[in-house]
Amino acid sequence: MRKIFKRIIGSFLIVSLFGVMTMYLGNRTKVQAAYSGLGEIRFEWEREIYQGVNLRHTMSYNDNKDQKTYTVDFNPKTTALKPVVSTGIGTVLYGCRLTTMINHYESIGQHVVFAFNGDGYDSSGIPLGISINDGKLLTSGQGRYGFGFNAAGELQYGSSTLPMSFTIEGGSPITLAHVNKERKEQTSGVYFLTEDFYPTTESTAAGVEVVLTVDSGQDGLRIGQPYRLTVQNVVTVSNNPNKNKTQIGAGKAVLATHASSSQYNTLRNLTPGQKVVVNVNDNSDPKINWSEMQVGLGIFHMLLDNGVVADIVDTNHAVHPRTVMGVRADGSVVLMQNDGRQVGWATGFTYKETVEYLRDVRGCIHVFNFDGWYDNADGTGTAITEIPQGSSGNKKYYAKWSLT
Repeated sequence: MRKIFKRIIGSFLIVSLFGVMTMYLGNRTKVQAAYSGLGEIRFEWEREIYQGVNLRHTMSYNDNKDQKTYTVDFNPKTTALKPVVSTGIGTVLYGCRLTTMINHYESIGQHVVFAFNGDGYDSSGIPLGISINDGKLLTSGQGRYGFGFNAAGELQYGSSTLPMSFTIEGGSPITLAHVNKERKEQTSGVYFLTEDFYPTTESTAAGVEVVLTVDSGQDGLRIGQPYRLTVQNVVTVSNNPNKNKTQIGAGKAVLATHASSSQYNTLRNLTPGQKVVVNVNDNSDPKINWSEMQVGLGIFHMLLDNGVVADIVDTNHAVHPRTVMGVRADGSVVLMQNDGRQVGWATGFTYKETVEYLRDVRGCIHVFNFDGWYDNADGTGTAITEIPQGSSGNKKYYAKWSLT
């Protein structure tokens, strides 16, 4: 099952704590009727952490008692930031800690301005929904909503259910079920694994795994562009609790399916040298053009859609830590991270309190709920880096935004 809680507060605390501060020195234990959103502000500071990027920390008291909240406010269309979605360091499978991702990007000369958790993920660290980085599709997101940024910094969101297929030369298109998802759940579908998945297939179920070589002149699997490959070899695998190790490797990919699949013989009968074309096409959702998205990520829950409150806001009253994105009508973004599950320090928000604050106080018309955190959680992430402004030696400076 998915792990849904991760701690990212440290990524915000690395900035210097200077700025405008206000403090309320009232009775911490007094209770008033019907607090909304963050409730009564007890302490607050705000400062600019990068050009056009503001960080705010608020300590407050609402119906769930003590709250600790951080927000990052910026406009992706006017701020020199480059979003980066990271599902791990070089691989989708297994993921890694957000701090590890941040350290990786810093080590290659990029400067992380802020980072936050994104979509939920399964027991193997694979995102539940879609993920895109540098225009390349890292994971498919069938049946889920997602959002993305295009090259102009415009945020779009909508269904991430995309028509996906592969075609063997001389044949008709065959449906693909998943891209870079672990072959363990849907036994009838065909999976496509790119070099971003993992060096090996790591499958546990019997089936067939066709290794393909990516034809030259192509830079990753991209929505709306045919991906051309050549069959290298066909591998049949058995049930293996220790995991099958069919090699993928750089410049390779794998088509795979279960032994019980209706497409088993189709893949089993492929021969070296045959040509295969994989297509992931855009869908018909008018709210988003996935083929133009430079980065993209799945949305765990839609809480507010163009001002309309989702049913889950009124029916689910659970109190948890929250990692949330609010979007205003002008395209500016408020990222909110609320601490929780710490009695006497920070309790956490309900969905209703989350929406009340981002809609009524911060002016958002869309609100997307992402993952939470635990200290030891592994998972996927995203980062925002600044557009290169210059270099010192071989080091370019970036500002980075990380999502997991």
